[in-house]
Amino acid sequence: MKRVHVYLILICLPILASLNSCQREPQKSVPLNQLTIDYFQFKNGSEWIYELVSDTNVRERVIASDFTSGKNRFDEVEISFFKYNLVSDKNFTIMVRAESGMKDPVDQVAFITKDSFLSYGPILWSDASGVTVGGTDTFRYDESVRIGGLEFNKVIRIGFANHPVYKNISMSKELGIVQKQYRNGKTFRLRQYKIIR
Repeated sequence: MKRVHVYLILICLPILASLNSCQREPQKSVPLNQLTIDYFQFKNGSEWIYELVSDTNVRERVIASDFTSGKNRFDEVEISFFKYNLVSDKNFTIMVRAESGMKDPVDQVAFITKDSFLSYGPILWSDASGVTVGGTDTFRYDESVRIGGLEFNKVIRIGFANHPVYKNISMSKELGIVQKQYRNGKTFRLRQYKIIR
């Protein structure tokens, strides 16, 4: 009987050792770039009210909801992410998803529509060179921009080549989208906001 226990232990030890080795800690953890957080991270309850440029009586209300953040593991690398929905009272939702890149310090940000499987308009952030955009999307940075009589600082303007909803958006650091032009040609600008960080 003792011999059977010894054999079972000898047989089980390599199996247990191999199972334990599969649960290794990641060798590298990649945090999100602070710029990504400053420009794109808005928590539940953040709210923006926009007016249509051509008719200031037309308003759009957008609320951030379903915020989640965490870490995902790919092989030996652990990446950080956050995502949330921008829910418009005009009956559409855009998911904003940001994740740290496998190669630090490049992050990816995408504005994803309900009907799209792919991430439209990835924006790649790099500590070394500022901001770049993927594919045929365009990017411009302005230290200060005046929109509808309001002054906004540290504004990035992103032109989307293939996004199904947005043609371009202007985002101010820690405020979010301050102006947006839809594919249908309508342009909305920010009038009021409540930010939850």
